[in-house]
Amino acid sequence: MRPFFTFHINGDEVAAIHLPSAHTDGDAIVYFRHANVIHMGDVYVRYGYPFIDVSSGGSLTGMVRGVDRALALINDSTKVIPGHGDTADRAALRVYRTMLATIQDRVSGQVMAGANLEKILASKPTAEFDAVWGRGFVKPDDFVRFAYLNAARP
Repeated sequence: MRPFFTFHINGDEVAAIHLPSAHTDGDAIVYFRHANVIHMGDVYVRYGYPFIDVSSGGSLTGMVRGVDRALALINDSTKVIPGHGDTADRAALRVYRTMLATIQDRVSGQVMAGANLEKILASKPTAEFDAVWGRGFVKPDDFVRFAYLNAARP
């Protein structure tokens, strides 16, 4: 896993790692190795379901991959700074990743089985996560639409 670039500041090594097709096609995470802090930008948000800017190259697959890259870098003591919301830790980032991947798998499976968007929406693939993640500006059905667009891409 090669960083996009690495530099040194105030005695710390800082790695900026490009995450293609996550929130957009231009996302990066920034990891301060010695301070053991990672800034996730909009790849990780705590206000609810994340906004995925599909029109700017974002994808749910890229979001999951981006979180996976971050999880591979950090340890249980790392401070995780989201793009929006309170500072978190590795355990909270894992919970977020589970939510993203579970919804992605549910929607992708239905797309592969031939379901259309209306049928997928009716199946409520986000239901178990809505109490925690469905209270932001991205509503559950909107997030399903992001997942559907991701799964329906050729």
